[in-house]
Amino acid sequence: MERRGLPGARPDHLGDAYFQDDLPVRQATTLRGHAVRALYLACGAVDVAVETATDQLMEAVLVPVGAGGGAP
Repeated sequence: MERRGLPGARPDHLGDAYFQDDLPVRQATTLRGHAVRALYLACGAVDVAVETATDQLMEAVLVPVGAGGGAP
């Protein structure tokens, strides 16, 4: 988790944003990019947050109820 979003972590022609690796998880304000990859990243971040009792990481991936529109 700590290596995500750092320059040069992934030398790939598709770019870091494609893999949601363009900024650290804790700095991201939205889940973006490919839906399945975003879900895998969020699930992994929650697992790490629970195992390490890291509130900051958990808060980075949780979406407040009512955010993002849609039916209540």
